[in-house]
Amino acid sequence: AAGSDGARHFKVTAELVDGETGQVTWRDTFDGTLADPFEVQGQIATRVAGALGAVLGDADAQSLAGRPTQNAEAYDLFLKSNSMSGGANVSREGAALAERAVALDSNFAAAWALLSTQLVAYYGSGTRDAAAGRRAKEALDRTLQLAPDSAFSHRAAAFYHSAISRDQAEARRARERAYQLQPQDIASLRAMAEYDLIDGRYQAMFEKLARAREIDPLNRANLSALVRVQLYIGQYKEALATAKELQALGITDLGHIQRVAAAYMANDDLAGAKRAVADLSRTWPATELTAYFAGYQELAYLLSDEQRNLLFRLTPTAFDDDRAWWGQALGIAAWQQGDLARARAFADSSLVVGRQQIDAAPDDPSLRMLNAVSLALAGRKAEALRDAEIALADTVGLQHDDISYVLHQHVHVMLAANEQERALDALENLTSRQYHVTPGWLKNDPAYRPLDGNPRFERMANRGIGAPVD
Repeated sequence: AAGSDGARHFKVTAELVDGETGQVTWRDTFDGTLADPFEVQGQIATRVAGALGAVLGDADAQSLAGRPTQNAEAYDLFLKSNSMSGGANVSREGAALAERAVALDSNFAAAWALLSTQLVAYYGSGTRDAAAGRRAKEALDRTLQLAPDSAFSHRAAAFYHSAISRDQAEARRARERAYQLQPQDIASLRAMAEYDLIDGRYQAMFEKLARAREIDPLNRANLSALVRVQLYIGQYKEALATAKELQALGITDLGHIQRVAAAYMANDDLAGAKRAVADLSRTWPATELTAYFAGYQELAYLLSDEQRNLLFRLTPTAFDDDRAWWGQALGIAAWQQGDLARARAFADSSLVVGRQQIDAAPDDPSLRMLNAVSLALAGRKAEALRDAEIALADTVGLQHDDISYVLHQHVHVMLAANEQERALDALENLTSRQYHVTPGWLKNDPAYRPLDGNPRFERMANRGIGAPVD
């Protein structure tokens, strides 16, 4: 509210609650103005630490005393951008907010880092937008100029070098430096856990994320990553419990709901996965949610009939004006529900732009393998098989999880080309790896229904949950 001095004031009440009894053990009220929220932030942290019988260390006190920007409006835009993640459109909107923040304060280093990160996420979501890649590098350079030895600068550098410059050695060096600077920061822990993901060291990844959860049990991004690795190491029931924790906090990222759905599917609960999506559908824009589930991980079969009808009315605009992505996503969605004529039409519509994207990034096996799926659905089998082999050869040196994704799409190529034995070979290769395509996933993904009854497939689909009892 506006005070007599004309400034906008706010009041915050902080409480400490006993986790076992629910009793409030301490409460205090803090007043401040929106022109200087950071002073109140420091006061709250200091008094909470005192109530807990702790004393803030010099580094913590210095961090709280520091102001990332003197511009309250820029900080508000930064916080809004920082809360946004989950696909091309969301990352683009987040980048636009960060652009406004740095326009208001060109020395706001954390906002420059966030701008770079949002643009890298936008680029890596499938757009491969060269202009976004260049602007991400400009923002990163500005970040490193303003804050050359901050953890957030090095995390932004690692993200850029991993996804755009593809300099994995530099990306690893940057993340290790961020971790050295802030070993107890959950973002640094999660960044190092992502290198365990790259290396396929999933137990080490799990241990870092579990430690991060101890530090901040309510961090949604960390819980989502934890669900992922629990699936990879075969902790299906634990993954579902973590997924339910994430649901209870409220889903703010479409990528998170896909992890939740994967946890239900790993436990052979397709109905639970669909309920999770239906719950989110009540609050999330229908077009955005529908496009996301078709465009990422090919999960359109978890949508309602009404949402799938909407999906087939969408234009490339819903897929960031990427005609290849649109045609691939809708082609696979139609194929999953057995509508081969519609699958062929959408797949065929993607091929010209898909080939242009491959020509622009010939060493990207994901683009080539996705295009191979469309070639197979369009009836161009020989070309599909040829491109699939090239894509497989190009996976050498990729991070572990990216290889798994290409192998996942390779199975789709073989199924769409009606090469069932080769599809089974590819599927055995995929399921020998630690990945989210679990036995429960195989049982519930309609893409694999042509393999039902095949002894090799049944062994893979029943290798855990639902295995026959002798």
